[in-house]
Amino acid sequence: MAKKSFTVECPACRAKLTLDPELRAVIAHEPPPPTRTVEDLGAALDKLRSRSAQIEERFRQGVEAEGKKGKLLDRKFQEGLKKAKDSPDPPKRPASISRSRSSPARFASRSASRTCSRARPTPSPTRA
Repeated sequence: MAKKSFTVECPACRAKLTLDPELRAVIAHEPPPPTRTVEDLGAALDKLRSRSAQIEERFRQGVEAEGKKGKLLDRKFQEGLKKAKDSPDPPKRPASISRSRSSPARFASRSASRTCSRARPTPSPTRA
C-alpha cells in the first residue's frame, strides 16, 4: 500500500511543504504569504514622509557645515598669520631641518663606492 504525501507548514515563515514519506523528500513547496511591515497604508505613507524629512534635515545640516567650513578655515589662517607676525623668531624652513639631519656628503660617498656585482662581462669579439 502506497503512503500518501502530506503537507507541513513551516512555523517560522509559514511556507507549505509537501513531503513524500516513501522518498523522504520534499516534492512540492508553496511560498509563504507576503508579510506586511505596516498594517495601514496611511501609516506607511507617514513613515515615508518622516524618513524623507530626516534625510532633508541631514542634507541641510551638511550644506550648512560646508558653508561654515570656509569661514572656519579663513579664521584659522588669520590666527596663524597673526601668530607668525607677532613671533620674534623667524620660522624654521623644512629644508634646513632635513639638511641638519643628514649630510649630502654621506650619500655621495655611498654612491661613489658602489659597483654593480651583477653586471655581466661583455663578451670579447671572436675572430673567424
